[in-house]
Amino acid sequence: MSEEFEPLVTHGQLICEVSDLEEAGQGFRFQLATRDIVPFEGLLDEPDELLPAFVILFDGGIYAYLNRCAHIPMEMDWNPGQFFDDDQQHIICSTHNALYLPDSGQCVLGPCPKGSKLIAVPIDVVGQKIYLR
Repeated sequence: MSEEFEPLVTHGQLICEVSDLEEAGQGFRFQLATRDIVPFEGLLDEPDELLPAFVILFDGGIYAYLNRCAHIPMEMDWNPGQFFDDDQQHIICSTHNALYLPDSGQCVLGPCPKGSKLIAVPIDVVGQKIYLR
C-alpha cells in the first residue's frame, strides 16, 4: 500500500488488516471525521473536519490513536507510519520527543502536561481485519 494513501474511515468500516502492521514497527495511517471520535462529539463546530489517526501493533495488541501529540496537536510520526522510538518500546513525537506507552497512550516523558494521553480511537478486531467502532 502506498505511504501516501490515507483512507477516510467511518464507523464500522475497515481500517486495515493486521498484516498491514509490523510488531513495534510500521503503523497504518488513516483519517476520520471529528464526529467519529466520542470525546469530540458536540465540542467542535466542524463535525466533518478530518483528523489523522493511526493503528499500531505492540506486544501482540492492536491500538489506535489520533495522530496528534498531547503537548501540541501536531502529527507525531517521523516518517509516514513510523511511530516508535529506536528501542521500539514507546510511541515518540518526532517534534518534541515526548514518549507514550503504546498500550495506553499515556505520556511518560517529555513536555506533555502531567497525566496527558493520546486520544484513543475505538476499534474492533475481527479475525485479521481492523474496523473503526
